Amino acid sequence: MKQVKKYIAIGHWGKDKDATYSVATTGYSLKDARRDYVNNDFVAYVIISEERLNQIKGKSYSEICDEVMKMTKNYRRWEIIVDYLNQCMDIMEDHLANVCMD
Repeated sequence: MKQVKKYIAIGHWGKDKDATYSVATTGYSLKDARRDYVNNDFVAYVIISEERLNQIKGKSYSEICDEVMKMTKNYRRWEIIVDYLNQCMDIMEDHLANVCMD
């Protein structure tokens, strides 16, 4: 039986490309999470499971860069994602802690 997992995405809302946000959701798979973000008009640069975020936490800047390069081939977003992971880890952890598990 599949278990519901928590996911966090880094991206922007709709046409608001000037600001970067993180949004948490739940799903049985990455595909479920991606569908949820698209349906809510959130453009995700990268979607990270709670487990993977915990693995990234505490890594050095260069190690985080390596992880981000594995998660997305969109090199234009790498710096944004790495900076967000470095500066807003506490915010993302808070979002994940407060997301409802249905």
